[in-house]
Amino acid sequence: MKFLFEIGDVLTEEKYIAEKSVQNPRTDIIRIHPEFMSKNRIVLDKKFIPLGTVNFCSEYMHYMGKHVCPIDYPKELKKYLGREVIFQYGLTAKPTDYVKPPKTKEFTCDVKSKVEETLGKDLSDTLLWISEPIKITQEYRVYILNNRIAGYSRYDDGDEKDILPDFYVIFDMIAAYERTAPASYTLDVALRDTGETVLIEVNDMWATGFYKWGTMTGEKYLECLQARWYEIVGYTEPFNRPVTI
Repeated sequence: MKFLFEIGDVLTEEKYIAEKSVQNPRTDIIRIHPEFMSKNRIVLDKKFIPLGTVNFCSEYMHYMGKHVCPIDYPKELKKYLGREVIFQYGLTAKPTDYVKPPKTKEFTCDVKSKVEETLGKDLSDTLLWISEPIKITQEYRVYILNNRIAGYSRYDDGDEKDILPDFYVIFDMIAAYERTAPASYTLDVALRDTGETVLIEVNDMWATGFYKWGTMTGEKYLECLQARWYEIVGYTEPFNRPVTI
């Protein structure tokens, strides 16, 4: 593997994992500032896998002439949401509804009133994903590689004992999404206060970080990341070489 690191204090855990996996850090890792790509100051090939912010990785895709839309809520998985989710102008959202931007990581998903307070602006004229609020107790990120579970990690801030989601429901989600799914992605799922396992959202692997509090390993994370980036840029060289971390 070869990596493109964004200079700065971002994704430090992921960079550490990547650096331990390469054969020669001096040749297999390039560290740059995002503006170097936008100004065409460097020459990159498809082997390099970027690690950095969403903006940094988006700039890399633009450099490679690629564009990928966020996944968010695939129609195949609508029945697993456990709530109504619509794409509409913010004017239609109640102050207590959860809102999510259509652009990846443009702002952190939260109730509309808090997002408007944080951003300091009215969202009435902004197109948003709008969800009715539900009560959840625990949240998990499930990493999927080639339609199989690569690992999972709990990522909410609660300190109570782990209660695992219903993996039969997760298996059903994977099967329902199999035909149109990318090579790797994540299912963010949650346990409702009723005990039901519901889908929060789907994240494309290129914009997803590593959560280590579960069964997910650094090795599997890199495999997921590599599979998706090679799929995006159309790099077809086999990438099943074992990784040692």
